[in-house]
Amino acid sequence: MFKARSFAFPFMSSSGRNNVMNTQNRLFKFSTLSLAILTCNLSYAEDENVKKPQQLATISVMASRGSDLKDMDMSTTIIQHAQIQHAPQTSIDQIVNKIPGVFAPARLSTQIHPTGQLLNIRGFGTSTNGLTLVLLDGIPANDPYFRTINWAQIPKEQVERIEVIRGGGATSLWGNMAMGGVINIVTRQPAQGSEVYASYGSFNTASYGASQGLELSKKLKIGLSYDGSQSDGYWQTPKQYRHPEMSKTQTQVDSLNVKAVYTPNQQDEYWLALQASQTQENGLQYQNAENEWNSYRIAASGKTVLSPDWSLNTLGWYQSNEMNTQNVSNAGYSLATPNKGTANISQKEFAKYHSFGSSITASTQWKSLHDIKLGVDYRQIEVKDPLNIYNSSGALGKITAEATHQFAGIFAQALYQPDSLPLDITLGLRQDFWQASQAKTYGEYSGSPIQNNLADQDERHFSPRLGFKYHLNDQLDLRGASYKNFSAPGLNQMYRSFISGANYTVPNTDLSSQTNRGTEFGFDFKHQDLNFSGTYFYNKVQDYIDYATVRTDCSSANNYCNTGVSTAINLRQYINAGNTKMQGFELIADWKLNDRLNLNAGYTRTQAELTQSKLGTNIAPTGQQLGQIATWNATLGASWQATDKLNLNVQLRDFADYWNNTAHTQLNEGALTADVSANYQATPKLQLFAIAQNITDQAYYDQGVSYLADGRINTLSSGTVPQYAMSLNLTVGAKYRF
Repeated sequence: MFKARSFAFPFMSSSGRNNVMNTQNRLFKFSTLSLAILTCNLSYAEDENVKKPQQLATISVMASRGSDLKDMDMSTTIIQHAQIQHAPQTSIDQIVNKIPGVFAPARLSTQIHPTGQLLNIRGFGTSTNGLTLVLLDGIPANDPYFRTINWAQIPKEQVERIEVIRGGGATSLWGNMAMGGVINIVTRQPAQGSEVYASYGSFNTASYGASQGLELSKKLKIGLSYDGSQSDGYWQTPKQYRHPEMSKTQTQVDSLNVKAVYTPNQQDEYWLALQASQTQENGLQYQNAENEWNSYRIAASGKTVLSPDWSLNTLGWYQSNEMNTQNVSNAGYSLATPNKGTANISQKEFAKYHSFGSSITASTQWKSLHDIKLGVDYRQIEVKDPLNIYNSSGALGKITAEATHQFAGIFAQALYQPDSLPLDITLGLRQDFWQASQAKTYGEYSGSPIQNNLADQDERHFSPRLGFKYHLNDQLDLRGASYKNFSAPGLNQMYRSFISGANYTVPNTDLSSQTNRGTEFGFDFKHQDLNFSGTYFYNKVQDYIDYATVRTDCSSANNYCNTGVSTAINLRQYINAGNTKMQGFELIADWKLNDRLNLNAGYTRTQAELTQSKLGTNIAPTGQQLGQIATWNATLGASWQATDKLNLNVQLRDFADYWNNTAHTQLNEGALTADVSANYQATPKLQLFAIAQNITDQAYYDQGVSYLADGRINTLSSGTVPQYAMSLNLTVGAKYRF
């Protein structure tokens, strides 16, 4: 039986492939639809006369730990509450994947197993290597164990704004996992009154919620909210490839939030928040495949103004999670013979894990030094993950993994403004400590006991950054930054095993942290109501973690690569693949043509490839685009305040075909899609809305087919089943405020 250590396999050689990704040219269609938008005079602008529910000041937690994003020397975006509520998407994950420079799946997050989701900024972040930090009111929202994001627990109606910092310049403040950037989602504060909403749409999807705000005094406000949704899902597997036991993915989401905000004076603010959420997915490709994700969190934060020059921000939280997963395999299935074989439960997993953390940040200024920040933070994650493994004959064994990861950091940052130059210089310094301890695997397999006590390991990382912003004139700013940062391996990458089809993933406790040295240069141009920015970025990552197939010859002759798992034909593992280069540029524009018309657009091009492979080019090939990173993506949005009561929105998204893995054997398709929405303020209290996502009903593979070395589709593989992106999705609903 295998031990939970890194494997030294006699890698099999494989013939190189000459099949190069053939990205569809959709520029003509993109331009045509763009002109159509301009002709329709749609706008993101809102008429000031439209009455909206009262909005109070937002929580003073920002992705920049309090700095004003517009003054930073990095590429940033803020999406305000009205834009979020009018957006032609039904969920936060679908809104996020339309933000310029941000890439996420086209399928709804509730239609994908949580471990299959990806979030990418500038090439940083895949479903197997989370490198973009997502915050919810300043608290890490990335799952402590899997590093994915449960977008379903963040209802669209409860979000006040979304803040985005692109690139690694924010890591001097946040440390681990912020290589690609930071996305902070700020929730709404309590307001006196009640609000209810409900919607219904395609796939028998219903969303509903209610909130109650109480102003107990001028200083104390309490808010309670419940949000839920359920859906029958849509057919992701193409009809010609469906096994009789395959199904749609049915989902049920429930979230409960309680928040209390205390403002003793005009300067200080303190809040306490409780959250409980459950996400259920039934029929994840096969009927008996299911997942239940439970999360419970308590958090508190405060801002205290100590003097005219000093303020103190504190934050603390505790979070408990449960992930109950049942996977199904069918060794007899293939694209050539989709009706063959019998689906059987391959594993049952009930991971329990919790995390807690805190941070203290002091802000001040001194002479020519402004926005000085001094702080410390700490986070600890503990996991216990029992895995029950089965084959068609029954139970094979039970293996449990346990481990603890700890993160501690100290940081300082300041902005210097010389008297003689229109120049801002920002210096940030951060020292991090990461430790993996108390790790072990134990249990039994095929009657043999397992007991592996794993060695502790720790690392220290220094993350400096230096940036500038030069105010050339009233219209043009030039900016740039250089930085060094890191991301430690995740617990699931180091300790988790799982079975998917004919693929068996084994742990790798020898993984080391990824480190990056990055540089970026850009400009911000403003002329009247036109904002236009551009950024070039270049990053070199050492010890990049990739997810690779390390053996394809597992059989009874070698005891299935010494695992004994009879369904394991291919062996997969998280590996330090080698060194990578990620470079590209992004262009972002926003133009308010008049009081009712506004357009926005974005384009990002990213080249990401291994420059040096540690494990051979058959496992980690060099010189070709890394898996799950599209070479380009573009967005174009607009909205029209047609009347004082009617607001119309449209959002286009186009992106290239991209490989799902670095070995370039599975190709996901890109597509040009359009979303539209209409929001009608029927009365000061009643709002009606309608949303159409993928209005042209484009059919394309969000998870593509596999290819052989000669370029033919691999119809004999049982482990890869193509999955459609979301088809046309129509939703109508109403919101009412009492």
